[in-house]
Amino acid sequence: MRNASAMLFVLALAALVCAPAPGQSAKYFESFEDGVPDYFTATRPGSLSTGTWHCKHGEASLRWDWRKGEELTIRQRIGDVTRTGGFLNRASFSVWLYVEQPVADALLFEFREGDKVTGSFRFPLQFTGWRQGRLFYDGFPQGQPTSAVDNIRIIAPSGVARGRVFFDFIKYNTLTYFIAGPIIPEEIARRRRPIPDEQRFPRPEQVTEAELAGISQLKGAPAEAKGLDDARVSDLIGKLEALGIVRDRYGVRGPGLDSRSYFVAAPGQYGGKDVRYWPDELGPDAPEIHGPAEVVALANQIGNAYLASDDVQQRTLLADAFLLVADYLDDQGETLDMPAVVRMAEVLEDSGRLEPHLDGALRRWGGDDFFVEGDSPVRSNMDFYSYFVDRLLTLSLVHTDPRELVRWLNAWKAMLERSILQPQGALKIDGSSYHHGGHYHSYAHGAFPNFVKVFRRVADTPWRLSPEAHARLSRAMLAQRIYCNKYDRPLSLCGRSPFVRDIGGILPYGVQALDDLARFGTPDGTQAVDPEVAAVYLRLAPEAVSDEPYFSLGMKPEADPYGTFVMPYAGLLCHRRDNWLVSVKGQSRYVWGSERQARRNCYGLFLGLGHLEVLAG
Repeated sequence: MRNASAMLFVLALAALVCAPAPGQSAKYFESFEDGVPDYFTATRPGSLSTGTWHCKHGEASLRWDWRKGEELTIRQRIGDVTRTGGFLNRASFSVWLYVEQPVADALLFEFREGDKVTGSFRFPLQFTGWRQGRLFYDGFPQGQPTSAVDNIRIIAPSGVARGRVFFDFIKYNTLTYFIAGPIIPEEIARRRRPIPDEQRFPRPEQVTEAELAGISQLKGAPAEAKGLDDARVSDLIGKLEALGIVRDRYGVRGPGLDSRSYFVAAPGQYGGKDVRYWPDELGPDAPEIHGPAEVVALANQIGNAYLASDDVQQRTLLADAFLLVADYLDDQGETLDMPAVVRMAEVLEDSGRLEPHLDGALRRWGGDDFFVEGDSPVRSNMDFYSYFVDRLLTLSLVHTDPRELVRWLNAWKAMLERSILQPQGALKIDGSSYHHGGHYHSYAHGAFPNFVKVFRRVADTPWRLSPEAHARLSRAMLAQRIYCNKYDRPLSLCGRSPFVRDIGGILPYGVQALDDLARFGTPDGTQAVDPEVAAVYLRLAPEAVSDEPYFSLGMKPEADPYGTFVMPYAGLLCHRRDNWLVSVKGQSRYVWGSERQARRNCYGLFLGLGHLEVLAG
């Protein structure tokens, strides 16, 4: 009896020692390379395993074969949920999930102190491949987890009999930059496709000859297939094999990819002089997941080779290789870039794979905030006009059905005109050019040349932009003659870079943009050369008076501006006389005064407090 009691005591002690602690000390991440951690417990112990079928980090992930309503508990503390670090980073939770077949339900993640739920979120499973959830602890959809959380309970769907999900690269407490997050799974699941509203922009029943001609002009002539050596095909296939991308009975597999940078280091952190993006708060010592750049570059090489080949067998082999890369990227939650989508749109569309990659390219270039529904405001800022709208036009041309192309082009024209003319648009009626919520010539100066090219690109098609949109752009570009003393600009209008070289005025490419705008004609289309814009251009480039068409039209430089001019949206007053400028910059409840960032313009905080400058010469 005494021996039996001793044996029971030993067994009880062993169970106490081996059992998971109520909450393990905070661990940074899980990668499951060493099997199932002992602090992961499921309703059915046999439902948890690790394997190499699908991986995001390393070579293993956690597999959970769940049944209706079952639970998976992670007895792990999450650490200090209020911590911050780097440049504007906050504490967050991150998890990657892989689903082989879509499930019309969701996992429920509960963050608990003992049995008390302090915060939760749902992770819908209506997708395939890898998807991430990354939530700031101070912004959970339900409740708010505390630093006392000692376990996370994951509850399987209650409306589906059984299923399978894979977990990888769980980070219990990781710092995330405020722009890089949150990634809230339910919001992602509800997100509409970034495509034109089908009710407002339906397919036309017929396509006119003018529309067909316009489409042909915008697309340009297709590249001629000049032939390709077999050695080049073999080289590309070899590169694909070297990356470890395969298609087998488990699906498409390869090394984990993640294109995003989640952490911004403060100046001086990790040796940087200014702020710097990193994939993770550990900077150069972070657990590594490769970015997709090498894979995307290979996809473009394969696409170029496909278009160059005039051999059926080569093209079949290259198309299969390209689609393998496309499927692999999609499986990893990534997409092809815009050039690959545009080049290989027909191959993607014919194989039923265009949608995810087109959506990815559209989102990358602002499609979510451009092809909006109803009366929602449309994205409008200088970078958008400089870099995004032209690419959105190109992406509107990828479909093969002319009726679908007309639908997209009609939407592109209407949305861009709304972006320009809406009250909250960046091109204000007083000539101010908004970026970061204020008049910002440093950004506008780069946008003007590119935006004029967009206007010219569609000028001879049915999608020419309206006279009102043209006039609004002209007003913004002409306003430069008021607040710039010929080429020079007041420091108060330089934003966060008042002393940065090649930012403080109208540079040669900005002068050239006025030339391009003048040659585009008047907004009402009555004159082939806009005389007012031409006169402004010739004042900045007087040597061009002998160039055509200015010489034949007898156009001359305008005189220096004279008078007092007010731009309310800029909080700016300019007095002009002869070759000098006096500017007074103010700020208000609606107009900000100055901008700084980390080590940029750290002490220029008063440029909007009645800052007066005199520029002469």
